[in-house]
Amino acid sequence: MVSYSSNFSKSAPTIDQGLDTEYRDNVHPIGAEEELGVEMSDAEFSASVKSSVDDAVDYIDGFIAPARALATQYYRGDLFGNEEEGRSQIVMTEVRDTVQAIIPSLLRIFTSSDQIVEFAPRTAEKVAMAEQATDYINYIFYNDNPGFSILHSSFKDALVRKTGIVKWRWSEDTEISEADYTGLDQGQVALLMQEPHTEIVSLEEVIVEQFQSNPIMGMVQAPTQSTFNVRIRRKIPRDKVVIEAIPPEEFLIAREARDLDHAAYVGHRSLKTMSELIAMGYKKEDIENYASQGDVFSINYEAQTRNPAIMSFMMHADNPDPSMRRILYVESWVRIDKDGDGIAELRKVCSIGNSHHILHDEIATDVPFAFFCPDPEPHMIIGQSIADQTMDLQQIKSSIVRNTMDSLAQVIHPRTVVVEG
Repeated sequence: MVSYSSNFSKSAPTIDQGLDTEYRDNVHPIGAEEELGVEMSDAEFSASVKSSVDDAVDYIDGFIAPARALATQYYRGDLFGNEEEGRSQIVMTEVRDTVQAIIPSLLRIFTSSDQIVEFAPRTAEKVAMAEQATDYINYIFYNDNPGFSILHSSFKDALVRKTGIVKWRWSEDTEISEADYTGLDQGQVALLMQEPHTEIVSLEEVIVEQFQSNPIMGMVQAPTQSTFNVRIRRKIPRDKVVIEAIPPEEFLIAREARDLDHAAYVGHRSLKTMSELIAMGYKKEDIENYASQGDVFSINYEAQTRNPAIMSFMMHADNPDPSMRRILYVESWVRIDKDGDGIAELRKVCSIGNSHHILHDEIATDVPFAFFCPDPEPHMIIGQSIADQTMDLQQIKSSIVRNTMDSLAQVIHPRTVVVEG
């Protein structure tokens, strides 16, 4: 192919002369500005995001979740469903035994040292900075967050349910507490009022009459004094890094994804109360207008398999407190060309309800997830679990032991048959 540039010298006209008129008219000078497209409308952007979310939900709930739910039943030692009345129904726990044997070795690798991570300096000037960064990250992981529990949960999810997911975020949560004080004087009340993030809820003055003993006049009334009973409310911001192991059914990803860094879509769906959404900065009117009744995620099969008593939607359907109503909330990291420049950017999109109404979107720099899979498949992000490799052994061993016990029962307690005549 012949490239054409406006910077070509006039001393080389043969190149241009060799081009036919139609081709020459369609060639643009290098560096010339060209409009590649127009910016997406809000409706187009919302429809594109909803399509990505729905496709990821279909992939996870339709293809991955049934296998993970079955693995959970095997790990728990549930019945297979082929049991016969009067016969042995024992279930061997091959899956659980194998997983429990692997977890200590995994945890030992990550937690045997006091440092979960160590930064290595590349120059002598960076030694102090590397030490400080190492101390800071380890403090965040083990002090601000339950680091051991996070690792244990994610490893166990991966070994049993294919996927162990750790998510991190910056939290601006506020801790609210109330306290009562009695018998305070004016100075103590003033000190309480000067505390930051503190407000007086109620203030009650109590007048105390005192009497003093006088050898001449007997009991003499002293000047009255006032004390105060105070109730205060503290709103203390707890700004910190939050690291959490999220349930596998809450994690969404595009079906063709090979890794997190290049996936077209990665998402985290969860049920948030209206109170939590308002505390995150969203308007109450938007939440009430676009939150769906009976969100489908409330009756997620995989979550109910792990915890049969959960029945999330039914449990909170009749809650008289509107602030505790649970609403589907989805955080999506989607690659999309919103500005029409021909290049798909990574954007974080927050939406609610089954219609996935967008409450907020912004440019993102990375996907805040770490992903664990014990037996990854090439060119796929979700591979196999240890449970997938041992479920058949559990069924075989259970069948052998059941037949052995049935035969032993027949030998020890044989059936008596009487033939009349």
